[in-house]
Amino acid sequence: MIALGELERFIRGSRASRLQLSWQGDGWRIESDDGTIGTVPEVSSYLDLRRLLASRARALAPTGRDSTTASGPLPDLAALRRQCDAFEADRLIDVLRKLETSWRDGMLNDAESVALAAHAFVYLETLDLDTLEMADLLTGKALALLTLAEQMGRAPDAADEALLASSLGYRVDATKLASSLAADDPVRLLADGRKQDLVRLAGQSEASREAAYLAMLALANSGDEAAWRALVSRRFGAEASSLAVLRTAALLDSFEANTSLGTAAMFGALESVTQSAEARPPVEAPSEAPPRDAVDAMFRAVVERIRQNLKPNPAGLVRSFETELGKRCAAAPGPLWDADSCRSWYRSYFYSGLYALGRRYLDELASPEGVRQLAEYLQGSPEGPGAQFARWYSDMSSLASGGAVTKEHYDDLSNLTWLGKPVIERTSRTL
Repeated sequence: MIALGELERFIRGSRASRLQLSWQGDGWRIESDDGTIGTVPEVSSYLDLRRLLASRARALAPTGRDSTTASGPLPDLAALRRQCDAFEADRLIDVLRKLETSWRDGMLNDAESVALAAHAFVYLETLDLDTLEMADLLTGKALALLTLAEQMGRAPDAADEALLASSLGYRVDATKLASSLAADDPVRLLADGRKQDLVRLAGQSEASREAAYLAMLALANSGDEAAWRALVSRRFGAEASSLAVLRTAALLDSFEANTSLGTAAMFGALESVTQSAEARPPVEAPSEAPPRDAVDAMFRAVVERIRQNLKPNPAGLVRSFETELGKRCAAAPGPLWDADSCRSWYRSYFYSGLYALGRRYLDELASPEGVRQLAEYLQGSPEGPGAQFARWYSDMSSLASGGAVTKEHYDDLSNLTWLGKPVIERTSRTL
């Protein structure tokens, strides 16, 4: 639904149509103000979604706004693609901002620019840590832009399509889409599940950052902590505080590291909205062998480095983050990297870290006192995801302490609109 809205926005200049979803026969029927858009099966594949979007793009294109003239000179697309190759979030966001400086009054006639914008969003989706499903808008933009580029005559990019399908969990479609890529393409190796070949490729001195990151992702997904740590040390050096490293580390689901990882993700997101990448000091590796867990030790070093750099007030961390986020995203007018996209990206990391930190208390340590302390720490959070998270943790704390189930607990199932499926499922299981 988000992708359909973004597609209309890119073609018509606004998301004017109201979309409605209804069950009909054995699938979902999607309608808008101007008629039926199409239907998708109950369990849709990635290719099902792309076909629906392609059909919608054909219906919208004849009434699209005039886009024959760009508002400014076209950027150097080759240079921007090289910037994407760095596979770093800050540089990908910069690519989107540069593209949209000449997009606002046109440039929808330039299929290569649209495809490059899609490429940047696919990479951001792959890099995103979004446990609480706060960044669905980024996925929607990636799908909409891939569809629009194809509608404008640009052949689909098999690597981008396969990588996005894989990131979204459509493994069968990812394998099918990647089959046309070279046998040693890192995206194909990931889609085919050839982890060892991918790790060997990433270990080569000339291997791309994309290959190194995808290998790190594959190792974390398989729980191979030692190999993951070795690859991070070899290819990412002093970047242990980067959101990319934090995103893959979350997949390790380390018992010891969940607290330090959660705190590092929160502090890392705060630092990202406060300072440019160039202004952030590097992380020094632990000087001694870690007594318990190497990943935990690495992220404790990250947290300590950010504490020394920003000197944040832990008691007001959520409030400080939302304040800085408002400043950072105020300068994001869109239509590519708009304020909603900006907030979605940074919030996904921050609140995923908060959830990891709290889960340590709720699920692993079973510490009612720890949960209560965290709920108190969240008090004073501004309206939005912070306030809802505070309410939810307070409710879980009362139940963990043996309190009775009340109407307010059941209200959480429908009222926590900012938080995603993991929180709702946790609440449902507890009740």
